[in-house]
Amino acid sequence: MSVDEVEKRAQELAKMIADVKAAKDVQGSQLGQLDVAVKAMGDQLVELRQAQEAVKRAALESRTGETGEERAYLIEQRSVDTTQRSAHSGERSQLATDKGAIQLLGAFQKSADGTPVWRWGYMDDPEPRTEHQRRVQRKLTERAIVRAAMAPDRRRTPRLDAELMDELRGGPAAVSKIFSDSSGIGAEWIPDRAFPELERDIMVMTNFSSIFESRDVGPGGTVKLPYKSGYTRVYKHGVPSTDNPADDILSSWTTADRTIDTVPSVAAFQVDRDASEDSIIAIVPEIRQDMSDAFAYADDDTWVNGDIAATHQDAIATWDGRGRLGGTTGLGTTADHRRRWLGLRAMAADLQALHSAGATDQNATQTADGLRAALLKLKMDHLIESDGKVSVVIAPSPEYFFGKMIDWDEFDAFDNVGALASVLSGQLGDVGRTPGGLLPHQVGFLWGRFPVCLAYPLSGDLAATGLYTGSSSTTGMLQFNRSRFQNWIRKGMMVESQTEIKNNTVTFVARKRSVGRSKDTVVAATKSVHYSYNLTY
Repeated sequence: MSVDEVEKRAQELAKMIADVKAAKDVQGSQLGQLDVAVKAMGDQLVELRQAQEAVKRAALESRTGETGEERAYLIEQRSVDTTQRSAHSGERSQLATDKGAIQLLGAFQKSADGTPVWRWGYMDDPEPRTEHQRRVQRKLTERAIVRAAMAPDRRRTPRLDAELMDELRGGPAAVSKIFSDSSGIGAEWIPDRAFPELERDIMVMTNFSSIFESRDVGPGGTVKLPYKSGYTRVYKHGVPSTDNPADDILSSWTTADRTIDTVPSVAAFQVDRDASEDSIIAIVPEIRQDMSDAFAYADDDTWVNGDIAATHQDAIATWDGRGRLGGTTGLGTTADHRRRWLGLRAMAADLQALHSAGATDQNATQTADGLRAALLKLKMDHLIESDGKVSVVIAPSPEYFFGKMIDWDEFDAFDNVGALASVLSGQLGDVGRTPGGLLPHQVGFLWGRFPVCLAYPLSGDLAATGLYTGSSSTTGMLQFNRSRFQNWIRKGMMVESQTEIKNNTVTFVARKRSVGRSKDTVVAATKSVHYSYNLTY
């Protein structure tokens, strides 16, 4: 219905009401019925007036692209001074006073009684009303953080300026016209303010390495760990026929030691001193958090993908694991963190070469039955152990778990197990170590017994051989006895800083000395880890 039609109908209804009121004076006997009719027609008139306003508003929005959210930031000439001062920064901003312009920054406005009232702008409203406004504020925050990290005389961000302008031009009409009617719009149009919040790329807080026991090396750099191998044999006792029993009934141990040498690791970060002082974000805590996250991922990555052979089994020079290493520059050298100690995949490959049961191409048997056959490749002692506790962990890649394993009938998620079930209280021996007694990244159990923990560094870009070669799309799964592996720590992560007066920077360096080690040497009898590879998802 058009505006004219609505208006015509409203006039007709108003005339009908007037006629009814006139008739009511004449027809007193029908007074009650006429009151009802008058009320009904009055309600219809109100509805028609509302429809008329809606039609006019829709017509206005179709011409200007203005929405309810945009109107919240439109500047009325009668309510805004030409120049306002920001309540937050004290900066003065020139505001357009023509109807239809968008107020970019918050400012005080005069209310009806003349008192100043704060009104948020499109760019600094803490509660964005549209997705476009949220995107603009995110771009603005990125730009402000980058500029805050620069010296005042070098604050040039042409790429971020262009991205922000492009985002603004693609917005609603009342916003985009500000940035498209004129050419040569400069950076001075955009405020260097941002919310004191730092958005990050989505990041998994990895802690796979904490599946294993951690031990303190103590003073000194090297530890000798006494080790006993072999078993005591029992014989049936017989009556000796000579003074000395036969020597062949004597049992003996084989003694040895394990040398624990920790490996130093380091991460460094440099920041401009002015930036750290002026930035709206507290830079130092963010640097420390980033370094902590980097060390945690490096340890997890080494436990899964590390190798100490002269030639790493994977093409690590081109392997930026899940994009967490910041590109391939500098990877694959002797300083690559994946060379610090022998990881689970590489150890399984070494065992495969010794007894042909350390790693299995499981492509043809990607079922629970196939996994059960893989578990039998471990030494039976690992599967049984004592007092019913299980130390064997099944660690698939996230891709394989969500792609296939989660559908197995043999898999029990926590909602099927229950927080107080005996599978939690009696199966895991570290109830106080993680919430609910669960292991890091544990997602459930298989056969109600074996914990399933996602191995985040085990990615879905491996070749059919189970190795990373550069361009493939299979993945894998580890099975291991976590009680046979340990983290040895000589020195936890320590962050130090040094000021470089000459170039006005502060260098932050984080150091850590640790190593991951198996209690067992890699010999044919060692069957504490197995690797299932060539899995699809």
